[in-house]
Amino acid sequence: MKELYLPNLKNIKISNYTLYQQEPTFEYEFKDGINAVVGANGIGKTTFVNVVIYCLVGHKKKRNKITKNSKKPEYVYIDEDFFSSRIDNEADDIINMSAQATLEYYLGKTKIMITRSLIENSINELRIDDEEIVQANDSMYQELIEKYSKISQFQDFELLVREFLFFDERRNNVAWEIDSQDNILRILLLKEQYHLKINELEDKITKADTKGRHKSEDKRVAEASYRELVKARDDIVDQTQEKSDNKEREDTTDNEANRERLVLRKNRIDTEISNKKETLSALQETVQEILEDVSLMEGNLANLSVSYDNIVSEIKKLETILYKSIYNKLPDYYYTIEKNLLTEGKCLVCNTKSRDIQKKANEIKQNGKCLICESELTENIPVDDNLIEKLNCLHEEKKEKLNELNNQKNQLDRLNSKFQQHKKDIDLLKNELENLKRAKIVVESELSQNTSESDKGDMYTEILKSKEKVIADLEIAIREAYNERDSYKRELLEYTQKFKSVINNLNQRLSNYFNKYASTFIGVDCKLSVTGKTLNKIPHFYYVPEINGQVRKDIWSVSESQRFFIDQAFRMAIIDYLQNDIGGFSTFFITETPEGSLDIAYESQVAMMFKIFSESNNKIIFTSNLNSSNFLKELYRGIPKDERPLRTLDLLRKGKVTRVQKNKWNQLENIVQEIMEA
Repeated sequence: MKELYLPNLKNIKISNYTLYQQEPTFEYEFKDGINAVVGANGIGKTTFVNVVIYCLVGHKKKRNKITKNSKKPEYVYIDEDFFSSRIDNEADDIINMSAQATLEYYLGKTKIMITRSLIENSINELRIDDEEIVQANDSMYQELIEKYSKISQFQDFELLVREFLFFDERRNNVAWEIDSQDNILRILLLKEQYHLKINELEDKITKADTKGRHKSEDKRVAEASYRELVKARDDIVDQTQEKSDNKEREDTTDNEANRERLVLRKNRIDTEISNKKETLSALQETVQEILEDVSLMEGNLANLSVSYDNIVSEIKKLETILYKSIYNKLPDYYYTIEKNLLTEGKCLVCNTKSRDIQKKANEIKQNGKCLICESELTENIPVDDNLIEKLNCLHEEKKEKLNELNNQKNQLDRLNSKFQQHKKDIDLLKNELENLKRAKIVVESELSQNTSESDKGDMYTEILKSKEKVIADLEIAIREAYNERDSYKRELLEYTQKFKSVINNLNQRLSNYFNKYASTFIGVDCKLSVTGKTLNKIPHFYYVPEINGQVRKDIWSVSESQRFFIDQAFRMAIIDYLQNDIGGFSTFFITETPEGSLDIAYESQVAMMFKIFSESNNKIIFTSNLNSSNFLKELYRGIPKDERPLRTLDLLRKGKVTRVQKNKWNQLENIVQEIMEA
């Protein structure tokens, strides 16, 4: 297993930050398991969790566009005034300017303490295992994080903190976001050298593809200019030839016009070849995705078939018990009649189904009488009263499973049909490309013969020839760029296949962790399936959730609240896996206002999911509004009352209270009290 460490939060101290008007300086010690940041709207909950993230990785930044002679810095900071813009401007200026936050955390066994200014973008103090780093700055801090986290690029560490360990109110998704998940999993699961090589190759593919597209656009412009010149020449020639009897001039003009037509034809063929190659590449990528889907669906069908067969087998066992008393006493057709009456309530004459018929048949059967004439049946073996009910349930389950099987088969048929159609389109495109290439050879041959006859020409001809050379050079540059891109793609495929192998091998284990959380929330079995997709010429392999046997390939296949907590279950599963496979690994997970997207049916389920995660040595930190939701009460019921204040950061008594909130102060306080006493 790859060794790496993520932050394990211990303590935070916020000093002189007047956003928290009632208590500008306070500390909070993070506990293993549940940590709740509660308060009214606008009291500073989101700011608090952002202080934690800021201490860990600094302000957000984006890469500057750097030109050859540019003196710009490589990065520009985003929201550099996020904290300074939230201070109380009526407070003492000296206090405001001294606002800072100190975060203490561990990376493995290494203790890190960092103090950052909340006014200036600066590090005020940095200690590693209680030893002060003199004149610390962001560059030094990042190098130390790379060393102790064993993640060789700080930008990867920052990505994990911001996009994986923090589920903020933007609700950015990992479970279904292909680019994001692929990158996160590679950082966490793939050997460092492979991950870095994939990054390098992806960057090279993007640059080569961009270069090819820019050269193609340059070629298009050059060809348009060439056509305009030819048209202008033709207009002049038409006017001149009406007045000229010079046969030699006409022959010369015809030769030039023929050469120009050949050049224009060659350009059109080149453009058509380029367009068809792009279409062919896109189709081949689509076919590969369809094959991934087919493979996934065939696996699901196999699982569904096993499940269906198990239900059928169980039905047969129970029916054997049910009909054991009459197998040798009655004719064979009686079994069929009885089965239809008991399990479906089907009329013997018109086949109409009725619960009343089913109920009456069950009563007659339980009384040991014939279902037709109601005569006594001798030597009956007593049957469990619950047996028929269980059989009915199994038959319903069998029917549902059969429908599911048929739907999956229909989907598979549609995929196979789409695959066959795309294969035909690919074959057709390949034939068209071959024909175009042959046509290009013929045109180039004629053009070379024509050119040798007219090596010298007038100024106009020389201008055209120079433009032809520009177009030819651009065509070579385009071909070289795309050949380079395709070469990188082939190399990249070797490394992405290694990554696919890694996540395939981990699928069962991660599915078990995922099911622990997702099934608690949603109430049915869940697992993960590996699939693939090509985005911007780059192949990606990633997990998608499978809920009750149904693969949910995109975010729209589940409800809003389901997608939020299935995504959180996915993150928790990965953290569980890392903790169980890396010695000394422990970290945190932050989620903002989870109750905001829950209905009453799901509140207790999410509370249970959080409780299960809290049983690990990891920390779950969440912000919560003081409202009528039962989520907090449900969650706190499992926490001893004396522990609750220690696990709760009550910002209601620290932040600035608005006039509206003052009017509701008693109600807000009562909610906090109810939570503590739940």
